[in-house]
Amino acid sequence: MENIMMALQAKINNHEFASKEELQIVLDNFKSNKQISEEITKELLDLYDKTNNIQDVPRFGIETNYENVLIDLEKKINNNEFTSKEELTNYINKIKANGIPESILTSEKITEYLNLYDTLNPELDPSLDLQNYKGVKLENTNVIVGIEQDKILKTDRSNSEMPQEFKENQNELTALSDDSLANANETFEHMREHKKEELNLISLNEAINKENVDVETLNKIKFFITNKYINPHSYKVDLDNTIFYDIETNEVLEVRKNETTGKYEIYRGGEKVYDDSSPENELQTDTDEEKMAYENKNAKVRRLIKPIDSSSAFVQSSLLFIICTVLGLILSVILLIK
Repeated sequence: MENIMMALQAKINNHEFASKEELQIVLDNFKSNKQISEEITKELLDLYDKTNNIQDVPRFGIETNYENVLIDLEKKINNNEFTSKEELTNYINKIKANGIPESILTSEKITEYLNLYDTLNPELDPSLDLQNYKGVKLENTNVIVGIEQDKILKTDRSNSEMPQEFKENQNELTALSDDSLANANETFEHMREHKKEELNLISLNEAINKENVDVETLNKIKFFITNKYINPHSYKVDLDNTIFYDIETNEVLEVRKNETTGKYEIYRGGEKVYDDSSPENELQTDTDEEKMAYENKNAKVRRLIKPIDSSSAFVQSSLLFIICTVLGLILSVILLIK
């Protein structure tokens, strides 16, 4: 009986019954077979009324008391009459479409209502699928990595607060539009354009040929690319913060200078993974939990087993590019003479 009730509750909440009459026929069938009681039947019918009344959005006239409309909306939220955040958003949009003035139902008010819903429903809404986003702790700041976009945003919030930060920005963005609830990608883009500082990632080759780069930053880059466990061709760097980003694994590394020893060290998050005082030690790999997380995201997971002479590979690549350019110029001259 309990399983039947739970299944019917789910169908009602998902609006899978075209009408109350259709639900009544199903309930009568279960009652005749003595699979559910009269009390449960009444409870499910009440649930149908409660759920579907939400869709009956009021229309407003000139003498409508709009303050009462907002009081009623807040009451519905507090009574958990909305089965999802998406349903609440659709209800608010219907109120807006039916003529409530923007001066009454402001974007700030809508944001408050969405925040209230989140407070009462702390679990992450399905609209915010954050599997393609991760927070990383660095020495002087925290960042949010957009894995699909290969973009990094600086944030003053801790890694554990990333879901809450997405919720707040989702609500703000949703309140500014008449569309459905914003998803994770739209929310990240909103933060990137209006709320956060984005790291300026460039290739290491571009970085070392760039003018006016301070000596300390160049020293950190040199230390990084000459590490035999680093493949410089898969990394980009933000020169302002000397943060390195692996476009293959979405890993974020930084080079710090140990004030005590004066030596450079490579960090991932708050953990030192390499320093030049122990070149025999391999760059530490991910934990089993981190490996599984990456694999679930269909991201490549680097396994640093075979050392790579990265500085040599980097120089050889640059020389090959120069040689090819010169040969191309010579061939052009010969063809021009002919």
